Amino acid sequence: MSPPPEPTLRAADEDSLAARRRARLDAAFTAAERDGLGIALHARFAALAVLAVWALASRSGGALFYGLSVVALFAASGVGYVWLSARSRNRPRVAYACVALDAMLLSVLLVTPNPFEPSAMPLPMMLRGEGFLYFFVLLGLVALSYSPGLVLWFGAVAAMGRACAIAAVSLDPRTHVDTALFLVPMSGEQRLAALLDPWFVDLTQQAHDVLLLLIVSGTLAVVVGRSRRLVLRHAAAERERANLARYFSPTMIDELAESDVPLDATRRQNLAVLFADIVGFTALASERTPEQVIALLRDFQRRMEACAFAHRGTVDKYIGDAVMMTFGTPYPAADDARRALDCALAMLDAMAGWNHERVAAGEPPLRLGIGIHFGTAVLGDIGSERRLEFAVVGDTVNVASRLENLTRSLGVDLLVSEALLTRAQAAGADTGRFVDMGAQSLRGREEPVHAWAYAPSRLRVVGAGAS
Repeated sequence: MSPPPEPTLRAADEDSLAARRRARLDAAFTAAERDGLGIALHARFAALAVLAVWALASRSGGALFYGLSVVALFAASGVGYVWLSARSRNRPRVAYACVALDAMLLSVLLVTPNPFEPSAMPLPMMLRGEGFLYFFVLLGLVALSYSPGLVLWFGAVAAMGRACAIAAVSLDPRTHVDTALFLVPMSGEQRLAALLDPWFVDLTQQAHDVLLLLIVSGTLAVVVGRSRRLVLRHAAAERERANLARYFSPTMIDELAESDVPLDATRRQNLAVLFADIVGFTALASERTPEQVIALLRDFQRRMEACAFAHRGTVDKYIGDAVMMTFGTPYPAADDARRALDCALAMLDAMAGWNHERVAAGEPPLRLGIGIHFGTAVLGDIGSERRLEFAVVGDTVNVASRLENLTRSLGVDLLVSEALLTRAQAAGADTGRFVDMGAQSLRGREEPVHAWAYAPSRLRVVGAGAS
């Protein structure tokens, strides 16, 4: 009877994972929109302050009072948004309402005569004024919200408000309306007379302005939407880079980022594998609180990781108080063995410095056991659709792990295979402080491995055949 097939990730599970990822991104963008609205409010108050100063410098009497009143009105609108958003559970709805209020308020003010001036300007002349440009100022502030929908909403409401204002002015019995002033044959004098008529409304020009407002709003919405997508890609790239930073040195990350070769391509290659473990960690952990154990592991891993990255190594994985490193991943080099050996010596130096700090603080010193082997291994992704991991597997990994275990019975800190030592020596490494331990039997392996030990002064037993 054939074994049951390995379970795979169901479509419903994939949809659920995708939905959760989308929810997290939506939450992040909602927070960004909220921050953007805060920036827009600060920019709004800054712009209003500039306009207030401008009114004080360029106006007087009723015109000054009216200008400052309009500035105060829009400032109050901004304060109202802050007050409502702080008390509402639906901040997006508040933002849409306040943006619509701003658009309609500006539409009305641009065709409302100044009540403090003795002679009112004809309403058609107010349609021709530069006040229409303030729609684009508000549009720019709304774009800071980082919300394409809000930008489009403002553009639509502003266009509708402006259209209503044009219609209201055009319906005044004193108003002269012409939809095609520049499209019909007309003498220069007739055209000039029409334009100089203060009660004349050129609907063609007004419609052009409304259309321009809609075009700019749509363009800004596209720009904001594209910016969101760029941020999404940047966030994904930074997340991938952060994941790589857990394993590879900074220089290697830059190399990987510029490479077109995928990491998950399964292959077989030569490399050096290093295993390191804190000797007696189980007994040490049993005497400490969980918080102290985790703090100890983090301190250990931080120091070992720094050594690995300094020698362009890869932190393959942490296994409790043990760490597995590879040299030659993702790409092999001629000096992989030497860098692995130099890294191991740096790790021992780092442990010596750490032990000095521990003893000074009243803590017992720690001993590190390291085993290194050089050989062929298989590289590639392992796991399921739910969780994948780039892994290095094979006899080379097993031998390095067994050599690390063997440091305990031999009483040495560093034990390397002859294959590793030979390669390191060929790359220029100084191997004069290593002593020949002969052929060592390794658990689970029929063929013994010729091993060499560092720091012979710590040897308790010297000779071949120890297990």
